[in-house]
Amino acid sequence: MARRPLPRILSTGGAQLARSRELARTAADSATDILHPLITVARGLGRLAAAAATTIPASSLRTAA
Repeated sequence: MARRPLPRILSTGGAQLARSRELARTAADSATDILHPLITVARGLGRLAAAAATTIPASSLRTAA
């Protein structure tokens, strides 16, 4: 993923700003690493549920009394 350049006002900051910016980027990368697989699984489960709802008639889901 390409990084966008920071605004000019932020690029003239000192070492503290650079450390903070790097920490923010690391946190964003970590969040992406965690969320991307979860989103993929959630989408797959949604598709599976939708497919099951269209292929299995409701009458076959009832149990015999």
